[in-house]
Amino acid sequence: LPKTQVSPSVASDKQYEKGVVQSGPSSIDVPMSDATVSASQLPAGSMLLRGYKNDIAGLFMYGLTLLSTAGWIALLMIIVLDYYGKVKGGVAYGLLANSNDSMSVFIFVWHLAAIWLIAMLACKRRLRNYFRIECSLPQARVVQVEERQEEVIMTEGRQNRLTQLVTKAYNAVVLKFGLNIVAESCATQHIGDNQFIEYRCTRYVFIEKAGSFECHAFVLGETHRSLLDCHNGLTSAEADARLTRVGENFIRVYVPSFLVGLLQELFSYTYLYQMMCLFVWFYFNYFKLALVQLCVILISAFIKVFIRLRSERRVKMLAERRNQCRVRRNGVWVDLDTADLVPGDVVAVEANMEVICDGCVLRGEVVVDESSLTGEAMPVRKLPLKNEAIAYDPQNSASKAYSVYAGTRVLQCTGSSYGSAPTSLDTMVPVDSAEPQTQILVLRTRTATDKGKLIQRILFPIRYSFVLDEQLRVSILALLAYGGVVFGLSIWLMGADRTSWYYGLFVVSQAFPPLLPAALVIGQSVAADRLRRQQIFCIDLPRINLCGKVRLMLFDKTGTLTHSGMQFYSVQEIANTTFGDAEQNIEKLSDQIQIGLASCHAATEIDQQLIGNPVDVEQFQATGWRIENNREGAHSLDTLIAPDHRTVHVVRRFEFEHARQSMSVAVQDAATRHVHVFVKGSFERIKKIARVDSVPADYDAVTAAWAKQGCY
Repeated sequence: LPKTQVSPSVASDKQYEKGVVQSGPSSIDVPMSDATVSASQLPAGSMLLRGYKNDIAGLFMYGLTLLSTAGWIALLMIIVLDYYGKVKGGVAYGLLANSNDSMSVFIFVWHLAAIWLIAMLACKRRLRNYFRIECSLPQARVVQVEERQEEVIMTEGRQNRLTQLVTKAYNAVVLKFGLNIVAESCATQHIGDNQFIEYRCTRYVFIEKAGSFECHAFVLGETHRSLLDCHNGLTSAEADARLTRVGENFIRVYVPSFLVGLLQELFSYTYLYQMMCLFVWFYFNYFKLALVQLCVILISAFIKVFIRLRSERRVKMLAERRNQCRVRRNGVWVDLDTADLVPGDVVAVEANMEVICDGCVLRGEVVVDESSLTGEAMPVRKLPLKNEAIAYDPQNSASKAYSVYAGTRVLQCTGSSYGSAPTSLDTMVPVDSAEPQTQILVLRTRTATDKGKLIQRILFPIRYSFVLDEQLRVSILALLAYGGVVFGLSIWLMGADRTSWYYGLFVVSQAFPPLLPAALVIGQSVAADRLRRQQIFCIDLPRINLCGKVRLMLFDKTGTLTHSGMQFYSVQEIANTTFGDAEQNIEKLSDQIQIGLASCHAATEIDQQLIGNPVDVEQFQATGWRIENNREGAHSLDTLIAPDHRTVHVVRRFEFEHARQSMSVAVQDAATRHVHVFVKGSFERIKKIARVDSVPADYDAVTAAWAKQGCY
């Protein structure tokens, strides 16, 4: 039977045209004829694909299976109603001869129904495909995707030998029966000759040469210079081809209706256990108690589904974002829907626009608000790529200064990008003859973006296993052993008749109360509602239980908890390895310190307004200097002019990096032609790179005192 493994791959545009796909590091070659490979044998991040096509006879048998499932439940209900004389002429046991026969039939049907329903739940994600014909992937109308469910194990805590033994046995059972395998069926779709599936909001295109479905990420360049070579954008044909491979730049989030969501909630082992217990109670004349518990269980299910769907709608609003933007296509600027953006497009940037893709700045400067992604309240300045062979990696902190990310908002940018007469892609009439001053190159779209990955983690969360989960398994085994013992004792002590079976189940239901899951759901629902009032939304309610184990939470002070406004306080110089007094008057400082304060920053001036990190902006404003932006082709980046008309030129600037905890500039004094190098960074970093003999003995004490006051 044809089985093919697929994993996310990376393919450049040129490689794809040649039919070559460069697979990612997690790829494994699985022969098409290998029928022994299972998803449990694949490493995390890899997937196993099976192709199926529909069959009329299979569809009929599938419908018959669903009817049989409903039939078992209906048969139990009929026997219960017959006990109360609600089936035939108001006479108890009207269908069955007497009480003994009725109890025997109920016990027999109860066991068969339980086995049947457990089997249906065990294979509910694969059930439909059991009634399809397995075929090769190119012929498939449905592709079943199987992969191992990721689990983060956090077992710091007490683990005795019993816990370790139970965990080992549990893992062996999970591996043996593939309980950690998630299966999902995806309908195949076609655009022209291209066949693809949509799995977890990501498009996978069938590659005939590879014999599998692959997701595509375009590598446009690995250096600043190679990315700048893409400044002309794409043609319509290139964009259409790439759109087919990566899909629309739009994450569609499916939110089921309330009825569908309720059915999804009820089709679980927890509710099956509750239903089978309630059937016994209804039959044995405990209908009042069973009716009350049934109402509680259904109400808790309604509340849980309502809260979950409401949170999912919030996620849908967050994910499904689209706007209009200007894109260079066929050498001219046209208005396009952001859903049509593909890697390689060049987009004009305007102030107050929301970035819908991950990209790099080709031209101009941008100040963005990244708080929705990183939580950083301070605006972040983004610089254009340099025309040099500098390595570019968007995940590297050094390249983030040139990258913009989906979900962020542009606060300021160089100039205005929009003209007065927008046109459509069909007419190809230029919108404005002037070139937009700020442009970005689209690198990643959809779920390949940082925001897309965040949405995926929300919609498809990773399981976490804590010490309490390991201990819970021991408790469950102990309760199972207790239930088995008391069930056996009930049958033995009561004479091993039919009645003893019912009382045995009553005792078991006291060990595992059917209302316990409902009580947990109600508690989680109340907690979720309290969180919602604080604008915190949760779509996976059991995670709230884990939050109850949190005892310590750490926050990053800078920019997260501090006030967004910064004020210049003072400067404390060091002379002869000794700290001087704190000085608030800039004019009383030495010339070198004044030049350093005025130049060692990344702030710039756009439209007569300073933009950049608030610390840099406040630092520069305190000096009273002004910036004169140099034109392209100038020998320096910026020219800084003091109130007394002294002039310095910024020759080179190395932007701040979190890993390095510092930034530096090289500036030239126009009067002396001397070049000064200034470094600014954290207290710890400056001490580490400074000469030991130049550091004051009380450096740590003085800097710690400033830090306690909230000063940089």
